[in-house]
Amino acid sequence: MAEEREGAEKVEEDIDKLLEAFEKKADKDDPLHRKLLEDMRAHTRALHKARGTWDKPSTWRSWNTPAQEQEVRRPLDNASYREYLKYKGEHHE
Repeated sequence: MAEEREGAEKVEEDIDKLLEAFEKKADKDDPLHRKLLEDMRAHTRALHKARGTWDKPSTWRSWNTPAQEQEVRRPLDNASYREYLKYKGEHHE
């Protein structure tokens, strides 16, 4: 089953590359080219939805890489948050 899925994803990539190539070659001023491009985009979206790959999460980032350490400020150190708490305390008691 995994092999079938990988094959489907590879086809999706090929379809996207073909669409991208046509977008580069298409004459934006030619109405026929614009219509064909829109038809190809619609057809590509339909193929992505039919194959279930249109909403697949991206895997471009390695989530195993920790973020750099940052110094975190206390909420009460933020002046606008203190003003909000003061406003909320005055008007919502």
